[in-house]
Amino acid sequence: MADNAGGSGGGGIGSAGIGVIAAKLQRRLWSSHTTIAVVRELAGAEGTGTDDDLRVAFEDPATFETLPRLLAETSGADFLQARAIERTREARAGSLSVARNGAGDVVAFMFVHEPKDHDALDGIAPGLYPRLAEGDVLTRTVFGLPEWRGRGYETRLLAGTVALLASQGKHRAWAYLDTTNATDMRIFHAAGYAPSGEERVDSYRLGRYSNAFRPVTAGSRAAWDSAASTS
Repeated sequence: MADNAGGSGGGGIGSAGIGVIAAKLQRRLWSSHTTIAVVRELAGAEGTGTDDDLRVAFEDPATFETLPRLLAETSGADFLQARAIERTREARAGSLSVARNGAGDVVAFMFVHEPKDHDALDGIAPGLYPRLAEGDVLTRTVFGLPEWRGRGYETRLLAGTVALLASQGKHRAWAYLDTTNATDMRIFHAAGYAPSGEERVDSYRLGRYSNAFRPVTAGSRAAWDSAASTS
């Protein structure tokens, strides 16, 4: 009698089913993703970060009431991103740059980290960011409030923040961007960032995370170039 395991009859799983199960198991046991390191030279970018209908300024994270509201009202990817930003605030791991429209509504915000913030940031994001040189800053993902998206506020916040940092005498602004997030890469390209020649690979193996830095690969550079071409 023929063995039907792996065939189309007899209730066997089949080769396609085995492939699906194997893929799911692999995702549970190990995975990895890549971030590209980009940098912006700040010389010549001085400005106030303010125009007729948008004001960009650093605000006290301890009194920033927008984050608690977002955590209560959002879900999915927005909630996860807001929670990560809230952890940064709780750890006092950086400065908060906020964009407000002409009516005073918060439309977007982001954290900026200086060398003195490294230990606090490493406590909540271990191994993700190298130590900064004096005069350099780390600019992390811009969060645009859902009700204000699609109006270019995220790009303008980042550009305004860069101008403020330049006016403070900072030398370079760094960022590490997920190569699958074309929106983030477009925003940072529009603000004058360019690949630094390095990338980071974050790996999850059997319940353990690890991070490795290496020269930028062709795939990461292609992802950046593709996003930049549509900004």
